[in-house]
Amino acid sequence: MKMVNKKENGVSLLALVVTIIVLIIIAGAVIANIRGNSGIINQSANADKKKLTSEEKEAVQWAAAQAVADETNKSGVIADKTKIQEKLNTYIGDADSKKFEYNIYGPGDTYINKILTADIYVVKFQNTGNAYIIDETGNVRLDEDSSGIVDRDGVLINPGSISINREPTGKYYELTITSNTKDYKVTCSDESVLDVKKDKNGKILVENNKIFVRGKELGKATILVETSKEKRAMSYVTVHQEPTSIELTASGHILDISSAIKSLQIKPTIYPSTANYKTGIKWTSSNNDIAVVDENGFVTGISNGDVTITATTENGKTATWNVTVISTPLSIGLDKENVTLDISTNKTYQFKATIYPSTANTDIGLTWSSSDNSVATVNKDGVVTGVKNGTTVITVVTENKKVTSASVTVQTSPVSISISPSSATIDLSAENKSVQLKATISPNTTNIKDKITWTSTNNNIATVDSNGLVRGYANGTVTITATTANGKSTKATITVQTSPTSITLSTNKIVLEKYTNKNYQLKAIVRPTNANVYTNVSWTSSNNGIVTVNGNGYVTAIGTGTATITATTGNGLSAKCTVVVENKVQRITASPNSAAIKVGDTFTSKITCSPSDTTEQIVCVNSNSKVISTNMIASGNGTYNLTVNGIAIGNATITIKNSSSTVYAQISVNVGLHISRGWSDAGAVSSGWKQLGDVINNTACSTIKSIKGSANIGANSMWSDRYFGLRIMALDTSGNWVEIWSRYSGTFTWNFGKDRYYSADISLTPNKVYYSFALQFMYSTNVDSGGAKYSNFSIDIGT
Repeated sequence: MKMVNKKENGVSLLALVVTIIVLIIIAGAVIANIRGNSGIINQSANADKKKLTSEEKEAVQWAAAQAVADETNKSGVIADKTKIQEKLNTYIGDADSKKFEYNIYGPGDTYINKILTADIYVVKFQNTGNAYIIDETGNVRLDEDSSGIVDRDGVLINPGSISINREPTGKYYELTITSNTKDYKVTCSDESVLDVKKDKNGKILVENNKIFVRGKELGKATILVETSKEKRAMSYVTVHQEPTSIELTASGHILDISSAIKSLQIKPTIYPSTANYKTGIKWTSSNNDIAVVDENGFVTGISNGDVTITATTENGKTATWNVTVISTPLSIGLDKENVTLDISTNKTYQFKATIYPSTANTDIGLTWSSSDNSVATVNKDGVVTGVKNGTTVITVVTENKKVTSASVTVQTSPVSISISPSSATIDLSAENKSVQLKATISPNTTNIKDKITWTSTNNNIATVDSNGLVRGYANGTVTITATTANGKSTKATITVQTSPTSITLSTNKIVLEKYTNKNYQLKAIVRPTNANVYTNVSWTSSNNGIVTVNGNGYVTAIGTGTATITATTGNGLSAKCTVVVENKVQRITASPNSAAIKVGDTFTSKITCSPSDTTEQIVCVNSNSKVISTNMIASGNGTYNLTVNGIAIGNATITIKNSSSTVYAQISVNVGLHISRGWSDAGAVSSGWKQLGDVINNTACSTIKSIKGSANIGANSMWSDRYFGLRIMALDTSGNWVEIWSRYSGTFTWNFGKDRYYSADISLTPNKVYYSFALQFMYSTNVDSGGAKYSNFSIDIGT
């Protein structure tokens, strides 16, 4: 290392020492500043604590608010500290549980060596030492005076919650009050649920700081103790119901250990039905070697014998059920599976039955039965007796329904034979041209030598097959014979015939008149032509007042209307003919047969048909539905009322005619139009043409033959000279508005207060088609306001 000369470098040893001392002092100052009470390190720690304090308070405030608003809390205040603890744990979570370790205190807890009596809660965090006070409404503040908390006024009631039995006349339960003052009152939220002992003045009795309650009805009630300084304590009392008795029921008392189900369900019923406390049941058996019982009342049989099952509630109420355990047969067998009986020789047999196991002591009685007693019967001892041919099953059943069976066959040979029916008819016109004969062998139990041979005396008329089915081929009579294998025989007579299959008439509709052309001969045709039975035909009319028919089909008209003639064969086939008898219209008159009306007007014409009892319909035809509308209503005796309405100007012809248009009457109708238009005004009116109302339309586009009427115009109190004008404008078929009439007054001199009036008659014969008309008036100069101005048109338009 190079030595430095102090003089050469200009630095003395003393100066170096001083410099070092100064640096040490500065460093110390900096370190002190970092580590001191207001140093950087301390400031950082304070910042962390401040943040943690803020987080603590936020957590406590949230938990308090949630405890007040909890859906199970109906009081609107914090009920107990567990709600705060539950909400606070939810807020903090598992991850920050170490960081925010805390203790919580509430009324009745010891805090700073004293019991808290006020309705407050304290949450104290271990890391920061901060304590937060929460009142019952959820307000939170940081505790800065611990001794002040424990000395605050308050009141406690113990227990804070209790469940008691409903005993309206039973014992009272005690609730103990702890308070710094005697100045408090006690109330009960629901005295229909809770019976609270009262003093002679009817107030709740407090004796040696104790309140006495007992249950009246099931439910919940709250005992509230409140000091004069509004400090409160509550005890929540639930009234429950313990069992007073228990009853047992089951499907029976017998338990069969031979059955697949070796258990019996005993069902308990606890009384009263409102019991909700100490309702648990303990089950016991008086002899577990005979039967055992589980916790659900299921009894399982072990061996034969009698046992008592006992059910006991938690409060000592008991009931019993007696059970008998038995053994029944498991199976049964017979000495033979098949037996054959012959009614003519040996028709009985004795069956022997064996029960398994041989130790069965219950339900060992036997019941014998035959599946068909008409074939064979069996008595109580198993003796079978044959009755008729066939097969039956003999069954033996124990009392517990164990069963076995054997087959028994019974047979018999023929004695005689008969045929049913003994006579029959086959109709070759029918769909079924055969008849089935049935042979019956006696006795009816015969089942051997029972083959039958069938024969016919004439196969050209009818044949018979091996089953006794007879088929007809031609009209006539044959004998059918049936013979058994042992020579027994019988006979039947069969007749073959042909009946009608259809009937038709020469026509199916006739139109007759009442007075002319009133008869007609109908003919009936019956098929087939070789029918030999039921060929006679009868004739009938559905209405003899309209038409009659004789026995030969001759039809005669009697009155008007429609009837049906029916021809019927002897076997019920029929054909029908419709007969219409008419009375046609001969003459039609209309009164009146012409009319001139205005648009909107109506007139009525009476229509008369002759003869008055005609059945023919008449119709009304309107030649121009744009000009008129019609409505014709029958009024009886061949007369009608025709109502005609004017719709638009023009001409129309109404034709009233019969259905064949051979007879008719006509009505001529002319429809005109009357128009009245008026205008008046007391205000100022400008010069020039003005229109009175809307245009008048010729909707039917009729030829206008005449326009007649009058028009006027006037003014009162004119201030200047002027003349008046009146005119009619028309829209021609070219689509142009043309003037078809006009009139002008002379010049009127002004005269205030005097009426100036002009009128003109209208008489036109255009003989042209105009689509529309406009009625107009004019003043040659403007007319000042004041005084009346008016104009009127009244015209009739004809076609």
